[in-house]
Amino acid sequence: QIRPIFQALSMEEKMLELVSNLSGGQQQRVAVGRAMYRRCPIILGDEPVSAIDPHQAGAVLELIKSACTAVLAMHDVQLALQHFPRIVGLRDGGVFFDRPSADVDDKILTELYSRERDHAVE
Repeated sequence: QIRPIFQALSMEEKMLELVSNLSGGQQQRVAVGRAMYRRCPIILGDEPVSAIDPHQAGAVLELIKSACTAVLAMHDVQLALQHFPRIVGLRDGGVFFDRPSADVDDKILTELYSRERDHAVE
């Protein structure tokens, strides 16, 4: 029952290891695996793949997407754009933009990350 989840996370050889003995990236994958096992309908994640190499990070994000609704805080903009249909940019504690990924371009990202604090865009 858990073997397919471990296989999907490329962690089958670590099934019997203590989580405390795993690397940070492996611990992140175990956390995702726990949510998959519990069949959580919604996952809220803060940098859920920050310690995982880019190839495996994409696979983990795809696994999350295939199983549930996900609301993730991610600083890797390109990874977010590649794997999710909607992006919400936050700045100064508020929504700066909320757009389909296809509508997030360099201009809006430059505005989001600029030091100049103008008004939010729609």
